[in-house]
Amino acid sequence: MAAGKKRKKTGGESRGASKVKVSYRGAVGTGAAAIIAIILFLGIIEYQRGYPSFPERIESITFFVFMCFGMGYGLMKAAKVSEELETLEYAIMAFALGFCVFPVVIVLLTFVGIPLDWKVLAILAIIAPAFKIATSLGSLKEEAKKLTPAVKKADVYMMLSLVAAALLFLLFVKAAFQNPYMEDGDPWMHVDGIKYIAVEKTYVRPAGLRVGSYLEPYPPSYDTLLGVIHQLNTSVFWTSKFFTQVIVALGVVFCFFFVKEITGNRRLAFFSAFFLAITPPYLSHIIWAHAYSVVQFFAMFYFVEKARKNGSWSACAAAALGGSLLIQPLFSLVNGILYLTYVAIYSLSDRKAFKRLFIIGVSGLILSMAFWVPTITSKKDAETGRLHLEQLKTFQWHFGAEGYEKLYKLDDFINVKPYGDIFTHQGLGLVYVLLIFGAILWAAAGYRERVKSRPWFAVILLWTAFIFTAMQSWVLPISIFPARFWGILPITACILGAEGFVVVEGLLRKNEPLKYIVAAILIAGMLYGTAYPRYLVQTAKWYPGVQWNSEEQFQGYQYLWNLKPNTRVFAYCMPDYSVLSFDVLDFPWDYAVEDFRKRMADPMSVHELYAFLKSKEYEYLIFDSGCGITCTNYKTDYGKDPQECMNNINNLLNETIYSPNFAPAQGNRGFVMFKVN
Repeated sequence: MAAGKKRKKTGGESRGASKVKVSYRGAVGTGAAAIIAIILFLGIIEYQRGYPSFPERIESITFFVFMCFGMGYGLMKAAKVSEELETLEYAIMAFALGFCVFPVVIVLLTFVGIPLDWKVLAILAIIAPAFKIATSLGSLKEEAKKLTPAVKKADVYMMLSLVAAALLFLLFVKAAFQNPYMEDGDPWMHVDGIKYIAVEKTYVRPAGLRVGSYLEPYPPSYDTLLGVIHQLNTSVFWTSKFFTQVIVALGVVFCFFFVKEITGNRRLAFFSAFFLAITPPYLSHIIWAHAYSVVQFFAMFYFVEKARKNGSWSACAAAALGGSLLIQPLFSLVNGILYLTYVAIYSLSDRKAFKRLFIIGVSGLILSMAFWVPTITSKKDAETGRLHLEQLKTFQWHFGAEGYEKLYKLDDFINVKPYGDIFTHQGLGLVYVLLIFGAILWAAAGYRERVKSRPWFAVILLWTAFIFTAMQSWVLPISIFPARFWGILPITACILGAEGFVVVEGLLRKNEPLKYIVAAILIAGMLYGTAYPRYLVQTAKWYPGVQWNSEEQFQGYQYLWNLKPNTRVFAYCMPDYSVLSFDVLDFPWDYAVEDFRKRMADPMSVHELYAFLKSKEYEYLIFDSGCGITCTNYKTDYGKDPQECMNNINNLLNETIYSPNFAPAQGNRGFVMFKVN
């Protein structure tokens, strides 16, 4: 009897402990959700200019979330995925699937001649959710009731990963908007493509014109994503900077789910996501397509791993893989190699999955060919920027290695400098490297148990070996952008570093005080040697690019912020992106505008200039100190004499000053702007 009472008491204590545990999880889930909501709000209002308006910002964000979720949810339903996921994971990964397949969707829409209008994409996204609502009205309330408990009962590690992503987002948003201009060179050129897609609703270049540098033959997915979102607001500057930081933060979330899925270890997944967020080479707040590629990688392989285990996910995995081949050329190649490595390793331990993974790979490749085949076989001239078969004959096997002829030494990985390339900040940190080595040595010491019986670890090791070899590849017969692989290294480094951390914890599990002390020391070392230099580089003031040849010239262009969005401005000597990036409007995709630019080195009367500007409804005209560089370029491009070109431009400027058709609006030693009357 006493024993029975004792057992009953023990059972009561167990139930009590269970209630405490649920309450703890509920507090963490609710608290994390509140923190994330506050951080997102702060990020939305960080940009202090009056436009885009707050409603425009909310509309743009809502569209992005709904578009990705709706397309992903629709594909999951169409594929009849048989596996039940937790409510919150299902919602996040439905969004992730839409994010992954967006490149395939825009290519197929373009292939059949449908414009890339946000309304078209919204209709595609709404079909599946609308059908679900229409056919499940009776159970709709029950479905809605699942969301709040899903947050309250959510896995603690999942919520902490979401918080880490939100904090990274806020940091990067603040870093991006502290500079009221596009940084470096590439972001300016992305703006041309983003604006063109927003206005013309296609990524196909006008024949004979080169609009920016990141439309075809370059996979146009990144510019198209931002361009479609920009259709809902008045600022290409805000759109490109804000949503790039959203994409970067999503990578931390997708990393968590990928590692959780491939390892089955949520704790390891959280630390992988945390390590990724603080890894210096993991992306930047800068505008470039590499961000989309790296982030999409984690989500894509989540679906591939799902499909390996459950064939009903195969269509989702194939579409995601196809999308990964349509974002960035180098990463398309890397994705193919990493996918083949994954298939090879898992085929050894799961031969039944080989056929499925092979079909997924072939299907994804076929989907991507809807873009690559027309691009490569195009007969259009090289001026359009398209690739064609003849250009492949000039391929250099050491492509992109110039200027990077070095072997990276251990010191390059251990010492993270508080300065460096804002695109790819090199280095990992001492503690980070020690944890990676620790994970590898620990696995080697028990190969049969820790590698052979865990195929995922073998995959990560081989991926790391390939990436490291590519980084050092300038000494090999084949080398393609060795330094770019610093930006790919975080994909595996974060997992190996987290594995090392978890291993250390496991080895000290019998001594709780020592375990916590060592863990605290390791985390402190990571924060100081890895996260802090990353913070310094990302929040540093960065120069606006080499296209500006004087401080006065650049200061003059910043006056454009005082004009209303989409005011038409013609910069006589500078590229179109120099004005587009300040949220005013020019037309590099207009044949008449580009034909006029080709004549600018020739003698021209002020009456011809005025007639052209009025015909295109330009409101402002700019001359600046960049005209000297333009004249030098005209000698290379059109055989014009630079001195004669400058004389012609100076004569035109003098006529413009005294013309009643123009009124001075702003000026300094390197810049003068006229109002077109």
